[in-house]
Amino acid sequence: MITFNKIALSGAPNARDLGGYETTDGRRIKPKRLLRSGELSRTTEEDRRILTEEYNLKTVIDFRTDTERLDKPEIGIPGVEFIHLPIIDESTLGITREKPAEREMFGDLFGELAKKNQSPEEYMASVYQSICTTDFSLKQYGRFFEILLNQTDGAVLWHCSAGKDRVGLGTALLFLALDVPQEIIIEDYLFTGTCLQAEIDAAASLLAPRMPDVDTASLVQCLLGVRRSYIDTLFDTISRTEKPVSEFLRDTVNLDKQKILDLKKLYLENK
Repeated sequence: MITFNKIALSGAPNARDLGGYETTDGRRIKPKRLLRSGELSRTTEEDRRILTEEYNLKTVIDFRTDTERLDKPEIGIPGVEFIHLPIIDESTLGITREKPAEREMFGDLFGELAKKNQSPEEYMASVYQSICTTDFSLKQYGRFFEILLNQTDGAVLWHCSAGKDRVGLGTALLFLALDVPQEIIIEDYLFTGTCLQAEIDAAASLLAPRMPDVDTASLVQCLLGVRRSYIDTLFDTISRTEKPVSEFLRDTVNLDKQKILDLKKLYLENK
């Protein structure tokens, strides 16, 4: 069991500090260096003060697409660099926009799934499979690591919309590079469901009147929540390559042995 370091931001319920997680060799991730979150457009002035004054935030990496950014623009923070790094292109977007209030989007998506005779679970599996194997997405994660390698001071925060799919996979790749055990990677990923449960419940309530014949609670939980099978897509992808994790990271996101050593030097405490 691990301790989750939630950051108390009223406008970003899925924000947390990855400091303290233990690696296979007994080292720990440095606190106030690596932060994951959902989108920041609802953050308050106090939230932004916490990030800058208490966490020394220096860089924000936005994994969202252009469409998402136009709909919910970033709020600038003095002294913080914002980097746009979309992990997927518009055609692959689908539910990873993760906008619980958009009932029309869910209705349209459910209709498309019915036409294809595809379950929500199968849809989510296809989204994760695409992100794990598409050259565009993997190259963008490679750029993510280059940014981390140049972050010598302060904290870096990366986010997408809800901070679960694109952020979840990017965080898992980072954990693999830092030698965080798989069971901790999975626990951290699944904790997102706890952080987002209130928003998931609210989305189901909004959708229910529009789709009275559908178990909207189960549907929204599947699409906006997290499941072990989703993150297992990454581990299954690695397993199919029949390569050690280090070689997978080298061949997919351009993390060679020296870069991995540099990441550990930057973000792990000394023994």
